[in-house]
Amino acid sequence: MSATTSHVSTLKFNEIPVEFQNGVAAFKWPEDNKKPLKPIEVKLSIDAKGFYLICVYQQTEVSPNKTIQKVECFDLALIHDTRTGSQVTIPPEAKNCPELKLHLLDGWFATKWLTLSYGNTFVPSHNFRTVHFVFKSSEVARKWTKQLFEYGHNQLLRNLSSLNCLEKIHSKLIHETLDRENNIIPIKSLIQFLSDNRDSVKENICQALEACKLPHNAESNIHPSQFTFDVFFRLYMILMNRKEVDTLFQLLNERKQDHLSCEDLKRFITKQHYGSNDHDKMEAEKNAAKALIQKYAQSSENFTQEGMTKESFLRYLLSFDNSIVDPVKYDLFMDMNKPLSHYFISSSHNTYLTGSQWTGRASDEMYRQVLLTGCRCIELDVVDSDSRGDTPEIKHIYTPVKPVPFVDVVAVIRDYAFKVTSYPLVLSIENHCGPRAQATMAKIFVDLLGDSLLTEPLSTHPCDVNSPLPSPNALRNKILIKNKKLPSQQAKPKANTPDLSKRSIITSSSSDPNRNQNTISSTPALSPFLRTSSAESLLDIATVHSNPRFSRILDDYNLSDDDIRMNRNGLVENLTSKPENPPETKATKEMSDLVIYTIPVTFKTFIRARHVNRSCEMSSLSEDHASSVMRDHARDFLEYNQRQLSRIYPRGTRWNSYNFNPYLFWPIGCQMVALNYQILDPPMQINLGLFSFNRACGYIEKPAALCEPQSLFDPRVAKDIENIVSYDINIKVISGQFLCQNCEPTNVDIQLYGMYGNLTKQYDCRIRAKQWNGFQAVYSDPENLKSSKFSARFSQIILQEMAGIRFSVTSADNVLVGQYFLPVCHLRSGYRHIVLRNEMNIPVRAASLFVYVQRKIHAKGKDKNFMKPSNNLQPIKNDNLNNTLVNRKPEDTNFENCSSSNLSGSELLSRSEETIEWYHHHVIHGSSFNEKRNFEIRSFNDIKRGEYDQLGNDIHNKCRAVFDKYQQDGDLPQERLMKLYKEILRAKEKATCELIDKNETCDVQRAKQKQDFCRCRTITCISLKLNKMYEEAKQTLEESYQKNLDQLEEKRSSEKRGYIEQFEQELDNSRRRLNYQLNQNGYGPVSCNDNPMSTMRHARIFAASASTDEPFALENGDVFDPQPRRQTMDS
Repeated sequence: MSATTSHVSTLKFNEIPVEFQNGVAAFKWPEDNKKPLKPIEVKLSIDAKGFYLICVYQQTEVSPNKTIQKVECFDLALIHDTRTGSQVTIPPEAKNCPELKLHLLDGWFATKWLTLSYGNTFVPSHNFRTVHFVFKSSEVARKWTKQLFEYGHNQLLRNLSSLNCLEKIHSKLIHETLDRENNIIPIKSLIQFLSDNRDSVKENICQALEACKLPHNAESNIHPSQFTFDVFFRLYMILMNRKEVDTLFQLLNERKQDHLSCEDLKRFITKQHYGSNDHDKMEAEKNAAKALIQKYAQSSENFTQEGMTKESFLRYLLSFDNSIVDPVKYDLFMDMNKPLSHYFISSSHNTYLTGSQWTGRASDEMYRQVLLTGCRCIELDVVDSDSRGDTPEIKHIYTPVKPVPFVDVVAVIRDYAFKVTSYPLVLSIENHCGPRAQATMAKIFVDLLGDSLLTEPLSTHPCDVNSPLPSPNALRNKILIKNKKLPSQQAKPKANTPDLSKRSIITSSSSDPNRNQNTISSTPALSPFLRTSSAESLLDIATVHSNPRFSRILDDYNLSDDDIRMNRNGLVENLTSKPENPPETKATKEMSDLVIYTIPVTFKTFIRARHVNRSCEMSSLSEDHASSVMRDHARDFLEYNQRQLSRIYPRGTRWNSYNFNPYLFWPIGCQMVALNYQILDPPMQINLGLFSFNRACGYIEKPAALCEPQSLFDPRVAKDIENIVSYDINIKVISGQFLCQNCEPTNVDIQLYGMYGNLTKQYDCRIRAKQWNGFQAVYSDPENLKSSKFSARFSQIILQEMAGIRFSVTSADNVLVGQYFLPVCHLRSGYRHIVLRNEMNIPVRAASLFVYVQRKIHAKGKDKNFMKPSNNLQPIKNDNLNNTLVNRKPEDTNFENCSSSNLSGSELLSRSEETIEWYHHHVIHGSSFNEKRNFEIRSFNDIKRGEYDQLGNDIHNKCRAVFDKYQQDGDLPQERLMKLYKEILRAKEKATCELIDKNETCDVQRAKQKQDFCRCRTITCISLKLNKMYEEAKQTLEESYQKNLDQLEEKRSSEKRGYIEQFEQELDNSRRRLNYQLNQNGYGPVSCNDNPMSTMRHARIFAASASTDEPFALENGDVFDPQPRRQTMDS
């Protein structure tokens, strides 16, 4: 992350006063709740180094001649909270306990009560302990409550080095195994402590004790004064059997002595910083080599003033001076005076839950614990009370989760908002309350939060157009409300904002955390005839909405934001059904007045946000929604986050509360990536790991590439960023140290997170242990440290501030032994120890990994020849001639012995001629010119080869002229030689400046011409494309219309033929029936050739004659002459 150039750490270890070391008598209330409940007399004290709260119980008789005294060590780093007075909840049984003599009011007794929140997790569960102590004085209770909280939240205590972890184990060993009656340490207890009840390693411990010349018989004892930390450290060395440290010691010890000289240590420090940019730190440590020898060698058994022995060298490797991260990074080292949008903010989702989203339990305790981690954005889902409609409650709406009183949560926020950090806190309100309940909410906020609640904008940062957000420093100790705001209270858009009433463009965006669907955003549509007033606005709109996934022009003028949405297939649906998540209710004036700087608005389009340009407006998106927007509009999303805040929350289907990878959205600049704090899964461990830096204040400064308005950075493309160097990171896991570990650390997983990091095999490496002796695991050949075989290789890390590496160690059955996460920008190269931590990101065991880290500047193709020597390049310091004559590889031992006193002028020029061919390619990086101009060249292709050659010739000629002048003057003292070299340097810089200024001017002109050309060309292409689309659409419509007409005519003809065929069939049937009847009555048959009408007429006449005896009157005067009947025998 971005940081200031220099910072001196103010962090210090706990300094324990004598009265806390001596201890105080108290009562401890039992935790098991077994009847009968009686308080236990204890004595509380803190060890001298400030690692543990020592609780010594009263003696218990186990036999007539034997008593035991139980001792419990509470790790101060695992004490999350301490409470006394009105903040404690006294168990009901304690109020009636005669031993505690509760004869007075509860309020008086509560002032003597101390409650500790303790455990390996801050989520209320079986691993989360609530420990109660009762003191005899209210003053003692207040003092211990305050000091225990300060000691427990010391940042150095929560970020120990490997050497400090050993001191911590030694302190616990002494206090837990000490026989206080006889003031001795039984060897049996010591062996049991170190073996962790593993019989396989007990014999190794006895042999190590014997090698340290200590009592090793299980029945023997040792005095605490004999078992000092120095003795314990030698025991540790024997148990671990660190052959890799012996090999490294021999590689550095060129003179083959029993110690490393000061020159050997300087050379080691130089190699440790090989390829890093921390040159000032390297120079300081090189100059402090003698001080380091004095610091770590005095405790060595074979102390010598001349250098470091193996023991003192191992102490140095395990210390903060050689840690994987500079301890300064744990202090407040970042610039906190930038706008809020330039920081990542630790954020929580559904803060009130302690487990599952559906079946979990809601508790105000989670608000305490989350705020104590440094979280600066918490969520409150507020609903109307079922019993009283005007009373708000905290509840996961439409779930069986029981509610929490709203007033209790606000009281917790008042007490814990700034207990660990003073930087601003954001309350993200999901408001489902009616007007009466909202009025109650506003009153509770104002009454309880008081002056901490921000109700008016700062005079320097109004909520206006073009006004940036205030900085974290400007909002210290302030609470901001994020809630819906009435539209009348928001400023209108700028005058040049386009008319938004004509057409609508559907965009996949929504800021409502309860609605994860696509909404309609009103923006100017593009006419096929290009009837637009400005070509520039046309270009901007076409740029944003060129992808059909996110935009579609609608010609329906009657559709509104609330009536339609777009489904996954791009079709418009009617929103008549109930939404998946309930929408928030409309804000009342009382709540609206409390919203400053964090005004949630429905996200329309990036163009609208750019035109409105109100930094105080922010949007919330689900992880799926944000992923789709980021995938197609990454650059616009990045620009949006430079100006405004955005909040990303988990999708609604994560009922088990597992989290998504926050590194999906941090590289795009999203400030509030809200996670479920109730689950300590790997994404949550990454979140806690990142925000453990910068004094765990809850704010991490974004890198400059994510904040520069004109930046060409695109997080979707694996492409070099202007003025930023890419790195290759190679890691070799050598060994692992696991003291007091009851399971074998079989696997080490190394994962890269970031813009281009994922969980594929390319970025996820697993290393298996080759050897395990019960205390140390070996992962690489300890006798072949020079091998170029690395455990993990991560190539071309574009933006190291936005990439992180996580180490996790697991057993064969996948049980987590320890993990550690750090950003790549904080990763130091060389041989380092990594202290492993628990899921809560706190080191609790003496477990560590010994690794070798190699950092290289990434180069492609032909640039590799130039980059090879530049990896060894060190900054020029004009006040040190030995470091500025020439830049050589650190392996060149002859160069290490060079000094100004034994270099002649010819040798100086010879060395300069050897290095000048490649050195002038890197004069920007290596000379003091870089410090003055702060200018970096991204690629060597930016300067033409011919210009480089000309520059080299000019520098060579000027160097030759200086040398000739030197030869004429003869031998000169050192001061004169320094002056000559400065002239050489000045000539180099002057020539380079001339070339760079020339290239800058040319580059600006070319860029402007290219930009104008591209804009005109783009407008022309868009015009042609839209006209072509219009013609194609018109032709398609005409063809479709003609096709429909043909189909209609064919359908009509088909129906007509069907009717005719049916009529003819019925007519034939009628003729057959008629002929049959005529034949039966003696009439002649009807001819098939007769007219159909005649046939019908014959049928009617026949029917009439059959019904009556009268002659039938024919129509039109016709006379019917029937044929004579046939004669029968009767006639």
